[in-house]
Amino acid sequence: MRRARLTYKNAWHHVMNRGYGGKNIFIDEDDKKYFVYLIKTLSKKLRIVIAAFCVMDNHYHLILQNKSGKMSNFMRDLNGDYGFYFRQRYGGKGYVFQNRFHSTLIQEENYLEQAIFYTLMNPVRANIVDNPFEYIWSSVHCYFSQPKNKLSLCFVDTSVVKKKIKRKNTLLIELQNFGGQELKFISTRAGPVFGDESFKKNAIRLFDRRQNSQEEFDIKRRKNESFISVKKIRSIIHKEYGINLASLLFYSRKEKKIRRHFLVLLKEEGGLKYSDIILLPEFKKLKLSSLSGIYATAVKEFGLEEK
Repeated sequence: MRRARLTYKNAWHHVMNRGYGGKNIFIDEDDKKYFVYLIKTLSKKLRIVIAAFCVMDNHYHLILQNKSGKMSNFMRDLNGDYGFYFRQRYGGKGYVFQNRFHSTLIQEENYLEQAIFYTLMNPVRANIVDNPFEYIWSSVHCYFSQPKNKLSLCFVDTSVVKKKIKRKNTLLIELQNFGGQELKFISTRAGPVFGDESFKKNAIRLFDRRQNSQEEFDIKRRKNESFISVKKIRSIIHKEYGINLASLLFYSRKEKKIRRHFLVLLKEEGGLKYSDIILLPEFKKLKLSSLSGIYATAVKEFGLEEK
């Protein structure tokens, strides 16, 4: 079972992920442009505040605020949508990103500014540029000027940076002073924290409260909802499409669409978890990690509200 994220509504995070096996996943400018477009559109849709970003060849960094409490949804869609794009463009199967995204909870006072500096200095640490303003695929250009191009990079919330820094030259000086510093995290049983001890204790307290509330909600949900059987769901699919699922090989687009519909019904009407669904014969050739992305696509495809 996956560990729940150390987060809560309005929490700040440093989030990163890299290509599977450390391989490059942002091959050219079109790839980076599309990924930034996804950050922009999904953050707006799910009300996630982006304070800084940097997209490298084989990984990315985000500084975000979980304003809506939907950070996991945002990251699932971001990685899932880009993974689909990457495989469509370059072929291949399997993982695009190495793991689940890495997330570190950030204390807002002082620490948040350091996390932003760390993100913006990533191309300098990697010896790609000497000046962070020479690198186009980060938000460094967005706080005090708008770049004259068609990349639409500047959708970030600039207030965190502008709270203490009033000019572009001052930002450059602060970044150069920060240099190649690494962020020193505090490990906790719920995940890493970038802050002081009192912040860590309060974060764990809020996390435990959220976990207890979720467990109570899940218990009530199981008691109050009645789900239908897998057999009944197969019957629904048979009536809808006039086919028997057992006869499908899931090679064609139509057959894959039917399987996506089946997946949605299994979750919404059958109440099954991905670990249950992956055991069914219709999904045996898929990876457990791919089901959430397929489900997200299916929800949009069939015009449903994601739960």
